[in-house]
Amino acid sequence: MKSCRKISRNHLGRRIYGGRIYDSEHGTTCHQCRQKTIEEKVQCTNILEDGSLCKVMMDERCLLGRYGQTLQDARESGEWNCPKCRDVCNCSFCRKKKGLSATGILKHIAIKAGYNSVMEYLGDS
Repeated sequence: MKSCRKISRNHLGRRIYGGRIYDSEHGTTCHQCRQKTIEEKVQCTNILEDGSLCKVMMDERCLLGRYGQTLQDARESGEWNCPKCRDVCNCSFCRKKKGLSATGILKHIAIKAGYNSVMEYLGDS
């Protein structure tokens, strides 16, 4: 009988795939891809109608590929309103709320067609 390597508690829920570190316990979730990673993210600074801070966070891969913006660009002014607050979010949940179908993985199609982001591509469609 083969013995299984014991997994320590501090590594449960953590995996590395494609250069990203996914961590279900210590990671934060990107609004766009809904992946819980320990990658750096930018959080929306918009104050909602109820007086609370918007909780939307985005990682650089989604921010750049979907909206043509870097984390540095988003942070430069000190205030950043997320795509959801600006009503331009193209994630599947936000599109469904508007009665639109999900876009799927359009990043590569948009770039190949000469656009800087999926948002730019969808704006011309």
